[in-house]
Amino acid sequence: MEFHAPSPFGSASAQTTSPWGARDTALIIEDNEGIAGLLTILLAKFGLRAVCCQSGRDALAKFEQHREAIALVIADCRLPDGDGREVCRQMRERLPDLPLLLSSGSAACLNYGPLTSGKLVRFMPKPYSPKEMLDHVGKLQAEVMRTTAAISAGFV
Repeated sequence: MEFHAPSPFGSASAQTTSPWGARDTALIIEDNEGIAGLLTILLAKFGLRAVCCQSGRDALAKFEQHREAIALVIADCRLPDGDGREVCRQMRERLPDLPLLLSSGSAACLNYGPLTSGKLVRFMPKPYSPKEMLDHVGKLQAEVMRTTAAISAGFV
């Protein structure tokens, strides 16, 4: 049996609660519609609605439009109009603690490029399974929750 999800481009799928706090949106920067659709479905397991875009230019516009709601960015490193890592770097200038999950099928993209490695940045090589993607998002979510708890307790 085949499953056909509606196209994620140009729309958002809603979820009512979010373990990410007040932010409830994942910005997906992926030019492959099938991958973006799968990510949209999987991210609902984390209480995240998806806003999808296929290019860096569109991603930056949607980032500004949904900035206050974005909990996570999942970005393909190779986009039709540039490097997804550079797009994420520009977003990080505006939201320094923005969690990022980068992905690519190219060995040339196996680094963080213009981003500094470490805090709230993960890399997921393509192809990846749904379980691998969920594991990466779960680890980012746990890191966000630890950071939030430390700030609330006055440790940061």
